[in-house]
Order: sequence, then structure tokens, then C-alpha cells
Amino acid sequence: EDSKVTFAPDKPGTYVISATYMAITNKSYTVTKTITVRKPKVDFSINGPDTVVKTSIESYWLSVKIGEETLTDLDVTWNWKRNDNGWNVPLGNTKSSEEDPVNVKFDTDESKYELTAEFTLYGELYTVSKIITIGTPDVDASINGPDTVAKTSTESYWLSVKIGEETLTD
Repeated sequence: EDSKVTFAPDKPGTYVISATYMAITNKSYTVTKTITVRKPKVDFSINGPDTVVKTSIESYWLSVKIGEETLTDLDVTWNWKRNDNGWNVPLGNTKSSEEDPVNVKFDTDESKYELTAEFTLYGELYTVSKIITIGTPDVDASINGPDTVAKTSTESYWLSVKIGEETLTD
């Protein structure tokens, strides 16, 4: 009981612990034990829409779980890139939490882009990505006013434009 030692590894790997003891004959003996600390099963995903429209601003966040435990305080570095021309744009840093999302403005041409999130856990770098498709928003325009008018009347007409879910008023 007096010789108990607590072993608390901070990252996966192979560790050797040893103990030396004195026998009745005043001779010292050493025993060792090899302990393998396995990597935990880490589940992670980027949350947010897969398809967006040009000019929209969308929020994305990283969910990280080990077993049933959700990790909400990991530092996350965000980037996005277009694979066909190789450019990479840093988007900033957040925490691994829905309360701390990265906001992305999609002001580029229609295409597919890759949003990446990087984080370090137990000394190991993890990278997760999500393919996002940028499309052209649906545009619905109409001229409003009466279809039939009297020869001497003066009528008003106005344009209504709806882009995606947004109605333009000016």
C-alpha cells in the first residue's frame, strides 16, 4: 500500500515504469512494466451548410468528441481553398464550439471549395475538411401594376426582386 504510484499520461505512447525494492537480504531488485497508452477514438466534424449561394455569409463550427465527452475549448485554425488553382485563404481561429463559429463570406465564383479545420489534441495535429458548393442564387423579378388600363389613366408600376430568400426593396 505504501508504494502505490499514480500514472497519468498526457498523450498516447509507450511508457516504462519501474520500481526498486530491497529484499530481506539487503539486496536491491528492480522490476519494470511497459504500458502502452492508445490514442483515443476522436470523432470530429465541421457543421454548417454544404451548399451556399454567392454573396451569402454562413457560420461553421467544429464539433470534437472523445466518447461521450464534447471538447469545446480546442483551438481551431480555419482555411479554405479551391483545389483547381491551389490557392489557400486563412479564415482565422476559433474554439471547437457552436458558440464560437467562423463566419465565411462566399463572394467568389461558382465552384466547389474545401473548408478545413485544424486542431491539436494530445500533441497530434488533426485536419478535417468539408466540400462546399457555391451556386448562383435564384433571382425572381417581376413588374407589378395593373394589366389593363384606361386610355386616359395614369398608373404606377414597380419592380419586385427577390434574390434567394431576400427581397430587395430599393
